[in-house]
Amino acid sequence: MANQSEKKRVEREKKVGRYYTVTFLFSVALWLLKFLRDFYSKNLQHTKFGYFWRLSLVFLGYCTSLYSIFNNLKLGLEFSLSNDLFIVTTVATLLSLFFDFAYKLFLVVPLYGAYKGSVALYKWATTPAPEIPKNVQTKESKTRVKYRTAKDPDSPKESGGSDKGASPKSNPDEPVLDNSPVSSDNEWSPGSFTVTSTALYHENDQGKELFVKGDYDAAIQRWSKSIQNLTTVLERARKNPGHDLTEAALHEFTKMYVILCSNLALAHIKKGAYEKCKEFCQYVLMYDDKSLKAHLRIVQADVKLRNLEQALRNCNKGLEFHPENQELLALRATINAELKSYEGVEKLFYQNAFKKIEVDPRSEQVHPPSEEDQPPVSEGDQPPAAEPDHPPPPGDFNVSPRAHPLSLLYNKVHLVVKRVFMTLSRVFRNTRSSIQHTYTFVSRPRAWFLKKVKMS
Repeated sequence: MANQSEKKRVEREKKVGRYYTVTFLFSVALWLLKFLRDFYSKNLQHTKFGYFWRLSLVFLGYCTSLYSIFNNLKLGLEFSLSNDLFIVTTVATLLSLFFDFAYKLFLVVPLYGAYKGSVALYKWATTPAPEIPKNVQTKESKTRVKYRTAKDPDSPKESGGSDKGASPKSNPDEPVLDNSPVSSDNEWSPGSFTVTSTALYHENDQGKELFVKGDYDAAIQRWSKSIQNLTTVLERARKNPGHDLTEAALHEFTKMYVILCSNLALAHIKKGAYEKCKEFCQYVLMYDDKSLKAHLRIVQADVKLRNLEQALRNCNKGLEFHPENQELLALRATINAELKSYEGVEKLFYQNAFKKIEVDPRSEQVHPPSEEDQPPVSEGDQPPAAEPDHPPPPGDFNVSPRAHPLSLLYNKVHLVVKRVFMTLSRVFRNTRSSIQHTYTFVSRPRAWFLKKVKMS
């Protein structure tokens, strides 16, 4: 199963990555062809800095989005936000072939990022974490049922016994229902709950159908209910050594518990509840410490939570059991690369921080040079007498060599407002010019064509 999932993931990565790469190359090639046409016709509309700024915007958007998309494809995670950035970059690049102001679309990127972050924060704050409720005994007396093992239909009947409860289609190792009531005084009676492995597999299949449809909440609710039933059975079997469950049935229930916890971990990681995903992965590893899916999902959750050191430890732990698994090896390589980049950023930050720490010149003591250190001066080279220092009058800011903070603040505000108004006026002029060109092209195509020929 692990090899099949690895093949599917690799095929999906190649197919999706091919689409993104072709779109990127196509849009950038069109943009470069337009630039070369303007360059050879000596009709450059912008300065070198203008072209460099526009090219930087395009490549920054593409590099950021493609890096995140390919990285999440390797990890098997979602990349909706990176896909949106890729779409905005592509639209801005293609529209800029006809309208220069299309680069203003990049202003949508920080606004959209803030919107996505606020939505994620709202969902995280308002969505209650689904917890497995404990089995609480109600005050009302309920009719309880016992477990017993189904008998073989070919076996002879025992004296005084009845085989009405046994079905010829039943599995000999599957616990079945017995409707005989049990006294409610024994709280930990093994027959206080009714569950069969067939019913559990049926519930698991229904949860899978809901999961495939994208209804993660309904799938989590169904699987959580099955886990609640299994937890009750396993807990009572553990506390009552004289239970009627066979070893094969107990093993089957434990196996089903591991499967349900693994499915819940996958559903939670799809919803973005990474802490709950780690919790259910730990439940799986308690019963099956070699589970490949549990090791993969707990590492993916740590990567999403940016717990890179913990993710590396969990990844190495999984590689102890599966040293040849390509997904774990790819995860470890990705985590090591990110850790190295973080170390480089931290080192550069601390270097710059220490460089900025300078001694305050006001705290330094100025010692005049002694007569021995001064060079001999001849009579004709006597320096002029120093003028007496007069303190500046109060309130005179121009006398001080350092500008007043209020003056600096005023200059900064004035510069920002001036740039904003210049940008707005430039956008207005470009929009008006584009509308005029479009109107001329639609209403008088011949005049528009002659104007273009004259300009060329």
